Amino acid sequence: MTLEQTVRANALFDVYGELLTASQRQVVSSYIVNNESFGEIAASMQISRQAVADLVSRAISKLEYYEGKLHFVAKLTNALAMVEPLANSLSPDEALVRDITLTYTDLIKSLED
Repeated sequence: MTLEQTVRANALFDVYGELLTASQRQVVSSYIVNNESFGEIAASMQISRQAVADLVSRAISKLEYYEGKLHFVAKLTNALAMVEPLANSLSPDEALVRDITLTYTDLIKSLED
């Protein structure tokens, strides 16, 4: 799994992880969050490496399915992209307060969609 795939899977797991079964949650958490190998997970859960690989694959597919339907991670990413420039340019002037207010309003509208 590439770094980009790991980052995406971690974001999906953060948002949709509770929708997975307990065993899928445990395996994905061990694999992505704790960076354990399939062999380590298999030994701790007393299952085969192939079973671990299948669980991870099915769980990540399920997370991608949820994102495809709900788009929460995309909306969160967009919201953070809108807020970041403001956070980097904080200063106590009136124009900034206006920009923050407009961005906040846009952010709320995008999350409601």
